[in-house]
Amino acid sequence: MAERTAAKRVLIIEDHADTAEMVALVLQGQGLLTTRADSGRAALDSLANEGLPDVILLDLMLPEMDGLEIIEEARKRTRALPPIVIMSAKPRDALEQARRQTGAMAVIRKPFEVDDITSAVDAALHSSE
Repeated sequence: MAERTAAKRVLIIEDHADTAEMVALVLQGQGLLTTRADSGRAALDSLANEGLPDVILLDLMLPEMDGLEIIEEARKRTRALPPIVIMSAKPRDALEQARRQTGAMAVIRKPFEVDDITSAVDAALHSSE
């Protein structure tokens, strides 16, 4: 009997419900499982309760704590995080600085195209294999 591969899971940390829903639908259409968190606290709870996803899609501007604080706190709780893809409307120089601080694989500037998300997630998934 062939071994069945578990579907990959993406944690979408995004406080704008429409954006989170659109990204989730696109990724689910690619056969991925998605979990959504709309705040820093919800993101940390998801990481603690559901285990590490295969990729984290991270908005930087969130309620309670920003994306950089989420990653900093998550790193205190676990040794290694999965690949991170940042999505944000911040200026390019701020995004590059955030990429360096988090070690993110990719940065996607909002507004983005669907292909931007699927390409970045696909690259992140392949980097962790």
